[in-house]
Formats: sequence, C-alpha cells, structure tokens
Amino acid sequence: MARRSVRGRRRILRHPRFPLTSLARNLALLVREDRTPVPVRLKKAYLAGVVCQRAGWFAHLMKELNGRTGDAQGTPSGAPSGREREDIESYCDHCGLCCEIAGGYPDFAGNPPLPEVWQKLFRDGLGPGHRFCPFLLEDRTRGRSGCAVHPRRPNPCRIFEADECRALKDDVEAERASGRALRPMARRAVSRLLL
Repeated sequence: MARRSVRGRRRILRHPRFPLTSLARNLALLVREDRTPVPVRLKKAYLAGVVCQRAGWFAHLMKELNGRTGDAQGTPSGAPSGREREDIESYCDHCGLCCEIAGGYPDFAGNPPLPEVWQKLFRDGLGPGHRFCPFLLEDRTRGRSGCAVHPRRPNPCRIFEADECRALKDDVEAERASGRALRPMARRAVSRLLL
C-alpha cells in the first residue's frame, strides 16, 4: 500500500505542471537554513513530508482545475489576455521568483470568488517548510512558471510590477554572485526523499 502511494507521488512529481524547480529550491533553502544537530533520517523525513504535502495539494488543485476547465493536462484557465497580457509580458519572463512566497493577504479579485479554503491557503500557506505560493505551476516543456488562479489572483500579485521584479531579480543575482546560492536539486534527488 505504501509502495503504491510512493509511486503515485512520483507520478505527480513528473506531471509537466508540477512546480518541481521551485520545490527543489524550497528544499535547498530548508537544508541551508537548518543548522540544528538532528539525525539525517529525521531531516529526510521532514523534507519528505514537505514533498508529500506539496504533491497532495497539487493533485487536489489539478483535480479541481480539471473539473472546472475539462483540461486533462491541468492547464489553468488563468492565462492573462488583452491589455493585461501586454503589460505583464513587457517585463515578465515567467521565472516564478515573485511567487516564491509562502502566502499573502487574500484580497482576491474576479467572479466567481475562489473557494474560502483556497483563500485561507493563500493567506496561511501550505504550512511549515513551504516557501512558495500554493498556486504556482510550472511549464517544464518551456521552462516557465504559471499561476493556477491568474485571472482571479489576489491584489498583492496584481500590483507586483516591473520595478519589484527587477529588484527581486537583482537580489537573487547578488546572492548567486556571492556563492551562497545552492544549485537546484534534480528530480531524482527530490524523488529519493519519498523512498
């Protein structure tokens, strides 16, 4: 039974929309931050718990999105359109760094409103150890990130503009230049946590 569960999580990790790159960065940050002398197996169990929580939420999110859009690939109906797309595309390269927050003020726009549970999840995050937005998706075939709730994203996300984007990327570049940044973990390394 547990073996089937592990295979199911691995299948989720291979989904083309699963935010594997952000999860790998998330885990690398947790490893770097944690300086307490804890046995390796306990650290591994903690990190595996973070992976399992993210995989479980992703499976739920895709099921909900598929039920609403009928898209078997889990492509969100959240692509910006018209003038909004032009404004965003002028500076956004869909790197996903702006979505690497654990949560935020749940001031959502659009109709119908997102379910209360989802709004609470955005506000509180997925729990300890999660360092990025629960609605962040990845398009690994194109090397880009996306948002599962883009047309109804909260106002804190809507007001994030070119200046904030540049400042965030400059900060990330400074960290990389200082040598403190860790290389992203490979899919195999994340998958090994589930053994």
